[in-house]
Amino acid sequence: MCVHNSTHVDAPNHFVASEKAVHKLDLELFYGKCIVVEPSEIISALENHHERILIKGDFEISEETARLIVDSNVKLFGVENQSVANIEIPLSVHVILLENQSYCLRVWIYRA
Repeated sequence: MCVHNSTHVDAPNHFVASEKAVHKLDLELFYGKCIVVEPSEIISALENHHERILIKGDFEISEETARLIVDSNVKLFGVENQSVANIEIPLSVHVILLENQSYCLRVWIYRA
């Protein structure tokens, strides 16, 4: 885990100029029911229409997965990685998500 985790939500206007700044996001986005899943369980979570999904462990979102997240109307998801996307394609994944109001968190998931 890196020190970047558990520190922020991606600012939509950092990736898409026409999108909101962080301070203009509705706080209700950040609380409510969520599901915590292993990377292998993401498709099932999307099929079951969860609005907030936290992904445990090492996982990078591809462009294809980003489109599935958007199509499933996920409001908020979190990853434990330093970035939601592979270092080779970070901008395209962020743009797909943030243009469609799917917001990304860096999280740390406690394991007892």
